[in-house]
Amino acid sequence: MKTAQYLGARRMAKGILYMTLFRLRQPRRDFFVLAPIVSDLPWWAVCVVLHVKFTGTVFAWSVPVPLFCVSLWYALGKLAPPVWLYLGASEFNSFRSFHLLRYAWAGINGVTLLNRGSDAGMAAYDVEARVIFRRNPLGQLFRNPGTPRTWSLRTRPELWTQTVKALIDLVAVVVVDVRTGSEPVQYEIEWLAKPGRLEKTWLLAPDDRRIPAVLAAPGGDSPLPSQAFLQERLVTEEMLLFGSWGPEGLRVDAGRHNIN
Repeated sequence: MKTAQYLGARRMAKGILYMTLFRLRQPRRDFFVLAPIVSDLPWWAVCVVLHVKFTGTVFAWSVPVPLFCVSLWYALGKLAPPVWLYLGASEFNSFRSFHLLRYAWAGINGVTLLNRGSDAGMAAYDVEARVIFRRNPLGQLFRNPGTPRTWSLRTRPELWTQTVKALIDLVAVVVVDVRTGSEPVQYEIEWLAKPGRLEKTWLLAPDDRRIPAVLAAPGGDSPLPSQAFLQERLVTEEMLLFGSWGPEGLRVDAGRHNIN
């Protein structure tokens, strides 16, 4: 299992507990779809009804048990710990880059706290939906930008700081979009400016890899590392897309950088 490979058994177990807590902290629109047990109760109720309805026949177990196993599999998928975390301002380009990385790193679970309910989030959904529905026109019938997504860990505003810090320490890779500065991004950069965190962080910069203003003019109580070190962590979208995952972690730019 790839998650266990990159996180290790101990961090994976810890991650499942974290994800349970994070799902319970999500806004109401996501809570009843993604929260453990709460979101699974309707399916389990159907299993019970089918078992009672078919009592005395071979279908009493042959129908509800497979359905229960499928629902359990999806329930566990909601609690799968993330291997990588994407941070940045809730802007269109951030959503675009996150989804591109999700597809490029298929099978390696990643999450973000970008606000998918924002105008930029809705615009990104429309673009993604047009691509998907072009391949599968019938999918248009189920088009719903408000549908909760397992990759979204948007929590209530007062819990944002706790959630981001916990995820930073949990995941194996952190990608921070620094192409556009914002107050939340500034805080996230400062939290990452510590040994053990910087080594697994990549800073998504413009194509010319210039040090953005959010890094050139640090603020707050946590000093940023040297500009030379920051320059080594700056990557472009293309470099990340062509990065490869191996037993040692993510390799970027022809293997010159490793994240363990």
